[in-house]
This record gives sequence, structure tokens and C-alpha cells, in this order.
Amino acid sequence: MLATLLLLLQASAGSTPRHDAPPANLATLTTACPAAPTGEIIVCGTRQADRYRLPPLAPADTPRFGPAEFGIAGARVGVVTEQGSIGPIPTNRVMARIRIRF
Repeated sequence: MLATLLLLLQASAGSTPRHDAPPANLATLTTACPAAPTGEIIVCGTRQADRYRLPPLAPADTPRFGPAEFGIAGARVGVVTEQGSIGPIPTNRVMARIRIRF
């Protein structure tokens, strides 16, 4: 069944692609475009410098989430993330803190 469908799709496709001639008025888009020789198409436009840039991130020292802390058997266990450095290399780390009252 699938082979029959593929053969029918192939048979229905045209033998050569059809290319229409471009309209004659495409060479004169704006006055800012340079003059084009006869038969050429010139496309003029401007690019936005920051089109694909991401917006600035929030400063690293502002917390994004509240503290993750819970109690187990009279102790408080909390998990926080910190940014430190090992020599010249900045590193991110997760710290687990246990607080026991005595």
C-alpha cells in the first residue's frame, strides 16, 4: 500500500520545475539602492543590529527563588546555590546546610 502511494506521488510530480520570469519593476525598489544593469534584481534593506540578542539577565546576586528549607526531627535542613571560584575559574555550587538547636 505504501509503495503504491509513493509511486503515485512520484508520477504526479512534474518532470521539470517551472520558473516564471521576474517582473521588470523589481530592479527599482527604492532610491537608496544602487542602479542595476538590465535584467538584474537588487534587493535592498537594513538589518537590526540587536535582532537576535537576548535581553540582559538579572544580576547574579539577586535570589530568584525563596529559600528551600524544611524541618526534620527538630533540625532545619536548607539547600542554597552559590557562586564561588577555584583559582581563576568561576564555579557554581549547591550547599546543603543542617541547623540543629542545642
